[in-house]
Amino acid sequence: MNEDQGQRIAEVKGELRAVEAEERDIERLEERTEARESGLKDELADLEAHKTYSIVVNRDHFHDQPQFITGSHVLDLAKQNDGKHGVAILRGGGEHDVPVEPSQTVDLEDEKNRRFKTFPVKSTEGC
Repeated sequence: MNEDQGQRIAEVKGELRAVEAEERDIERLEERTEARESGLKDELADLEAHKTYSIVVNRDHFHDQPQFITGSHVLDLAKQNDGKHGVAILRGGGEHDVPVEPSQTVDLEDEKNRRFKTFPVKSTEGC
């Protein structure tokens, strides 16, 4: 083996060590990235599980509402859950308002379901 070959062998070995070090760095980076991704996914799931919504009832704003509420809950917020009032989801743009029964569940994830009005229920007694 001549001097040029020995020098080239040393260069190649040095390059191999550099490649191996880069591979170790990549493995550590992948581990950190996986751990970070896992943590972010857990945090997102926790945030989504505790997501709250804002609604409007008769022009009054109510914040921190759960995703699913009932007509009865809306009437409670409006302080009109007396059996003499009903509730409807307000629709704009020429659409008809959507009546909501007290036991009916409304999903607030849909933005169209976040505006409500209450109204007196017509009595059928004495007719």
